[in-house]
Parts: sequence; C-alpha cells; structure tokens
Amino acid sequence: MIFGGCNYKIDGFFPRLDGTSYGKWNFSVGLRKEFAQRAFEREISQEVYERVNKETEIITRKIRVLGSMGSHYYEFTKNNRGNLTLLLKSCNVPGNATYISLEGIDLLEGLKIKDEYDKYLIFNPHNIDTIVQAAALLSNWIRWYDCAEATLIS
Repeated sequence: MIFGGCNYKIDGFFPRLDGTSYGKWNFSVGLRKEFAQRAFEREISQEVYERVNKETEIITRKIRVLGSMGSHYYEFTKNNRGNLTLLLKSCNVPGNATYISLEGIDLLEGLKIKDEYDKYLIFNPHNIDTIVQAAALLSNWIRWYDCAEATLIS
C-alpha cells in the first residue's frame, strides 16, 4: 500500500498458501524507480559496504535468525565502472539461500519507466521459511532504505 510520496510499497506479507517449494512466507517490496535511479548514481566505498553489513549482522543475530549465512547481508549493485552503488541488489538472512532481490532483471532497462504502471523495481523473495526470517528480511530492507534515503538527502 502506498501513502503519499512513499518511495516503496510492501506487497503480501503473509504465509504462502500454494504449497510451492519456494519457502513458507511470501512478500515483495517495490522501490520507486526514481529513487532507485538516484541510489544507483551514488557510489559507496568498500569501507561503507563492510560497515553496513557488520551492523546488519549484529541486528539480525539479535532477532535470532538461525541457519547458515553467506558472506554478506546486503549486496549492492555495481555501475558500469564496476564500483559499488547505494542501490541494493539483494538482502540476505541466514537460512537456505533466504533473500529478497532484484534477481533476473537487466538493471539499466529496469530503471526506465515504460508507462504509468511501470514505476517500481520489484525485490522478490526466495526460500523464506519462517516468520523470523521474513521479519528480519523486511526489517533489514527497511533499514537499508532509511540509510539510503538519509544519504541521498544529505
């Protein structure tokens, strides 16, 4: 649901009822393309990348998400120069490849607004098996958004 000038929308935060093998919880997050474009144009340093991931690890552990974890909680997009940008590519938590991501899109094409209904980049879920994983993913995604918004305003 969108209120006023919000830059994101959260769709379907509920248990999966279809019995598929893609996890037991389902939600997606849409990010306004104008905001995504601004984040993509802002480069970040490796130091900022590491610090943000370390802080997020501490928060995720406090939520008590259990399971194996890859190397980073956040993965950011890279620009055509190969530099990290502020635009999030995926948000991960411990589990069996548990994340929400922009996976499967051509980012430069995806950032273009094709018509009045095409205003969002969609972060899709993968293997969210518990409410704790779902809550941690959503919490971490919103934390990224809040940090990105503050950075882009300054």
